[in-house]
Amino acid sequence: MDTDDIRGGVGANFIVRWHAKQPVAPPVVGTLMITGANTQGISFRSTARVLREERVPTDTSRHHSGAAL
Repeated sequence: MDTDDIRGGVGANFIVRWHAKQPVAPPVVGTLMITGANTQGISFRSTARVLREERVPTDTSRHHSGAAL
């Protein structure tokens, strides 16, 4: 891909979706961009941020409808 190709925009964007069966610390996600032309160079880094967190109850044994089958 050419360095002047900006069809997707000027920045990289991506979403990381993950799940775990037990409570755990969120993953550490980061980006690093490095580019250069001639004797000039540019680099930057960015850390991820949580957009949305969904928690599901882990113990569903206490949830009964009350109806006997």
